[in-house]
Amino acid sequence: MQRRHLVRFSALVGGAAFVGALHHCNVFEAFAAAVPPNTVVFDSGFEDDRWDGWQHDGDGQYAFDSSCAHTGARSARLEIQRDGPTSSGRAELVPVAVRGHYRGSYARYHEEYWYRFSIFLAKDWDVDNTPESIAQWHDLPDRLLLEDYFRSPPLAIVLRGARVLIESRWDASLVSHPGRYDGDWAVDVGDVRDFIGRWCEWTFCVRWEWSGDGGGYVRVWRDGALVVDHDGPNCFHDLRGGPYLKLGAYKWPWLKKPGTLSAAPLGRVAARVLWIDDVSIRRGN
Repeated sequence: MQRRHLVRFSALVGGAAFVGALHHCNVFEAFAAAVPPNTVVFDSGFEDDRWDGWQHDGDGQYAFDSSCAHTGARSARLEIQRDGPTSSGRAELVPVAVRGHYRGSYARYHEEYWYRFSIFLAKDWDVDNTPESIAQWHDLPDRLLLEDYFRSPPLAIVLRGARVLIESRWDASLVSHPGRYDGDWAVDVGDVRDFIGRWCEWTFCVRWEWSGDGGGYVRVWRDGALVVDHDGPNCFHDLRGGPYLKLGAYKWPWLKKPGTLSAAPLGRVAARVLWIDDVSIRRGN
């Protein structure tokens, strides 16, 4: 019995030392060589009818659509259904073939990125009383530190009723806990009914920083007009790297996993359909 406890204690000490080494020596630089400033690191218009460079996140419906495109011949059509076979309440696309990112997904801290994409909300999109997101930058917990998986995204476009919000939250702690972050903010950028049945072009310029004195910022343009100009921290302090982009429909009150959101109201709409086109990521200055 004593030997078993000694083995467990040694494993914990070794794990802590390993985590400390990762934290202090920036070992994640080995995952990808940095790219020069003003370099396009990802670009996709869904023109080749293949999901190369993309990962599906969620069990909604994914399709290429030539009947609705912002530019070119086609776009990506995503759909979720409240009462359908899906259980995740999400149909999102993650660009995973991004040059210069950690493991092809996670942005680098202390660097500026420009994200551009266009989103079309279906013509029958209706205002709902439960929230949802149409784009978000998420993180993954540091499992070695037993960090909780269910953290809110550090940056997202969120629909709450009839309002479209840019929401952000951050935490400088190495271990973050859901709902107990160092800070958050939100900016109302319009009425969702002004976005329905048309293409909306979004541009985000972000310098990812979890520290209050790190020089972080978020700038957002909607159809060419500046709607957010915020200085300060904007993400969590994670070992594996900064946030990764996810585009598509996510309505978390529809999540059907037992014990998670079973008591949440489902809202009055039964489906969400949107299209995505012209996605690019560029490293800034």
